[in-house]
Amino acid sequence: MAQQQLPAIHLCLINPPGYLHGDALLDPAQYFYWQFTRLGQKVTLARNLLRHDAVNFVFGAHLGFDARLLQTHSCIIVNLEQTGQGGARLDPDYLRLLRAAVVVDYNPHNPPAYTDHPEDVPLVSFGHAGWMKPGPYDALPLEKRPLDLLFIGSVNKRRQELLERIQATGRTVHLQARPIYGAARNSLVLQARGLLNLHFYDTARFEQVRAFMSLSLGTPVLSERLPNTSAGPVFDTCVTWFEDGQLEPLFAQEFDTDLYFDVSRQQLEIFRTVDPIAEYADLVGFARGVWQAQRDTMLACDDQDRCIGPRMPLPWVPDVPRHVMVVSPDTVASTEETSGREKQAAPRPDGLQANDCRHDASRPAPLFQMMPDLCFDIDQMLAEDQPGLALLTMVQRVTDHFLQPGMIEYGLYYPALDARILKLAERLKQERQAAGRLRPARPASKASTCTLLIASDVYENTGGHSRVLEDLVNHLPNPVLVLTNLFGRIGDVEAEMKQWMRRRLARARVIVLDPGTLWQKAHQLAERCEHYQPASVWYMTHQQDPVAFVGSLAYDAPHVRRYFVHHADHTPALGCTLPGIHHVDLTASLQQRCGCALHIQSSWLPLYVRDQGARAPLPVSDEKPFSVVTAGREGKFVQTGPLALKHIVAAVLKKIDGRFHHIGKLDEHTIGLIRAHLREQGIDPARWVWHGQVPSLWQTLKTLDAHAYIGSAPMSGGRGAVEAHGCGYPVLPFNGFHEDSLLADYSSYADLDLAWQNIPELLARLGTLKPRVEEASQRARQFYEQCFSQHVFVKKLKELNQGESMGA
Repeated sequence: MAQQQLPAIHLCLINPPGYLHGDALLDPAQYFYWQFTRLGQKVTLARNLLRHDAVNFVFGAHLGFDARLLQTHSCIIVNLEQTGQGGARLDPDYLRLLRAAVVVDYNPHNPPAYTDHPEDVPLVSFGHAGWMKPGPYDALPLEKRPLDLLFIGSVNKRRQELLERIQATGRTVHLQARPIYGAARNSLVLQARGLLNLHFYDTARFEQVRAFMSLSLGTPVLSERLPNTSAGPVFDTCVTWFEDGQLEPLFAQEFDTDLYFDVSRQQLEIFRTVDPIAEYADLVGFARGVWQAQRDTMLACDDQDRCIGPRMPLPWVPDVPRHVMVVSPDTVASTEETSGREKQAAPRPDGLQANDCRHDASRPAPLFQMMPDLCFDIDQMLAEDQPGLALLTMVQRVTDHFLQPGMIEYGLYYPALDARILKLAERLKQERQAAGRLRPARPASKASTCTLLIASDVYENTGGHSRVLEDLVNHLPNPVLVLTNLFGRIGDVEAEMKQWMRRRLARARVIVLDPGTLWQKAHQLAERCEHYQPASVWYMTHQQDPVAFVGSLAYDAPHVRRYFVHHADHTPALGCTLPGIHHVDLTASLQQRCGCALHIQSSWLPLYVRDQGARAPLPVSDEKPFSVVTAGREGKFVQTGPLALKHIVAAVLKKIDGRFHHIGKLDEHTIGLIRAHLREQGIDPARWVWHGQVPSLWQTLKTLDAHAYIGSAPMSGGRGAVEAHGCGYPVLPFNGFHEDSLLADYSSYADLDLAWQNIPELLARLGTLKPRVEEASQRARQFYEQCFSQHVFVKKLKELNQGESMGA
C-alpha cells in the first residue's frame, strides 16, 4: 500500500476562557510552525480549534482536552509539562490522556511517567528562532542595557529564596511575576543584561522554552543547575550555569564584567547556529505515519472543523495562511510553571480584570480606557527612577491593547496614560535642566515662524495618515517634519530620504530621530524643539507613540500653539486628552463626538484630495453597459460570511450587465477564491477585473467604464470615497455598523439614500441608481467641491492657524 501523504499540519493552542496565561505555550507553537513551514508543509495555527483534514499538534492539553476527540481527529499531544515525581501537579485526566494519545515531548525524563514505552515517544528540542531576530535598532549592546537581571514567571518559596540571595550580592533583579506577553515581554528581554532561569519544580528539568526565546532575542541566560538538571549539549554550552555554591561568586564577582560580556556574546553567536530542523523533519515523517494509522479509525463526521472551546484570536505567526484568524502582532508566551493554575482571574474589588489589557469583545468598549494596572506599573517605575522603562512599557502595553476585538470602533481615549505623559515630560525637563542642557525659549516677539510637525512614521504607498501629513507639509509655513521612527522601520535614512521622502515632502526639512532608547529619542526631540523654537506644533502620531508628546511638552514655551490631529478615528490613541493642545478631527462626525466627550471646542479639518478633474459624463447604453468599481486592500474586506467579497462580486455581476472593477492590493488566495466562486456561479470570471495597487486611485477611476463606486465592507474607507466623489462617481457607502460604532460615520458621503448594509440592499440601491446615474454623478462632484476641495481645506487650515499666510 502506498504511504498516505500528510495533507496538512494544524497547531491547536488550548486557551480556556478567563485563563491569564493563554499565550504561555505560544513560543513553542510558533517554533513548530516555523520549522514545519521551512520543510514545505502546509501549516495553520488557531486557538481551541481542531481540523478533520490535518494532523493536529495540540499545545496546552493539560488545561482541558476531551479524550474522545482522539477518536474523531488525528491528534498528537505536545507535552511541555514536567511529569513524574517532583514535577507539575497535573490533573489525573491529563496523565490518562497522555497514556492514551500519541505524544511528542521535549525531555527524555518525562515519558516514563505516562507510558510504558518511552522509547516510542519522539523528542524535539528548540534552537535559534529565526523570526525572533531583533532589528538593528531594537537591542542595545549588553553593556548599555538598563536592567541587570530580568526574571519572568511565578515566584514560589524556592525561587524567592534564590532571588533574595542574588539581590544580596548587589545585583538588581527586575521581577515580572504578572503575566506579560507579546512585544512588552520581548522589549523587557531586550533591555536586560541577562535573563534569570530558576527552577520551579524539584524535577529541575531545564526550561528550554524560556531559554530559546531569550537567546534568540540576543539576551544571555543564566540558569540554576541542580544535580538532576539535564539540558543537552546545546544549552550546556550556550547558557551560563551556576550551582548552589557558585551563586554568590557568580553574581558578586563575575557578572557584569568584560569577561562575562565576552563569554555571553560567544554563547549567543553559537546559539545562532543551532537548528534542530532534522528533528522536525523526522517529526513530519512520524506525523505522516500517525495520519496513515488513524485515517481508517476515524468516526464518520461532517466536513466542518471541530471547535473545542471559544474561538479566540491568535497573535502574529510568521507567514500565516490567510484563512487563519490573526489580529494582533507578536503576542508571545510565559513559562511552563503555569500548568493547571490560575485558570480564572481573581476578582478585584473595583470589578476590573487583573490584566487590564484584556477586553470582553462581546460588548463595546467604553470611550475612555483607564488602564489602571499599566498606570500602577508606570508609577512604580517612575518611583524607582526608571522613566525610560516606563515609556517603553507604555508603548508596548498600548500596542497590545488598542487593536483588541471590541476595542476597535469604540474606544478613543487614554486619559490616565496622558496624565503619565505629562509626568514623563516634566521628568525629562528636570533631567535636561539638571544637566545644563535646557535652552530657554525666546520671547514671543522674537519667536520663529517655523511649523514643527511630529509623526511616528510615514509611508510611501499606503495610508491616509501619510497623505494628510503630506497635505499639511505642503500648506503650513516653514515646515519641519520630525519622525520619531518609533518602530525602527526607517533603516538607511539617507538612502530612503533621498528618494520618495524628499520628493513627496519637498517643502519640509525632514528629520528622523537617531536610533536609541525611547527616552533618548524624547531627549533628542526636546533638543530639536529648543533649536527650532516653533510657532506651532502639529501632532500626527500613531496611537501608541508617547515620545512625540514627552519630548515636545518638555519644551513649554507659552506662545507655542499645539494641534493634535486625531486621525486614529476608531481606536484609542495616546495624546487625545492632553491639556493645552487643540483637538483637530478629520471628519465632522468625529469632531462632534470628541467635542461632546471631552467638553472642548474641537475643530474639523476636512480631508483634502488634490483635484484631478472630473471625468466626462458616462451614460448607460447598449455600448456602455452598467459597470461598477470598488477599491481597497484585502483588510477592507472579508473572505467568509454573508459579506464575503466573493459573494458581493457574484451578486452584483448577476444584477448588472457590465463589469466589476477592483482597485487595490489583494493576495493570490483572495483572487483565487473570487474567480473560483464566479465559475461555480456560472459567471465569466473575466467580468471581474482586478487592477491591483495603482499610483493614483483618482486617475485610474477616470479611465474606467464604471458608473458607480461601491464602498468597501465591512471596513469603510473615507479617502477613497472622497476621490471617487471628486472624479464624479456616485458612491454607495456601507452602513452596516452598530449605532454606537465609531465607524458609523457617514459625513464623507454625498447621498445616504445609496447606503447599504447587506447584499440585497446593495442590489436594490444599484437598481434605483441606474436610471439617474448622470444626475447622481453631478451631485457627487458638487459634494467634493463643497467639502473636500483645496479651497475648503486651505480655508479651514488658515482658520486653525489663526490667519497666518499659508505656503503655496
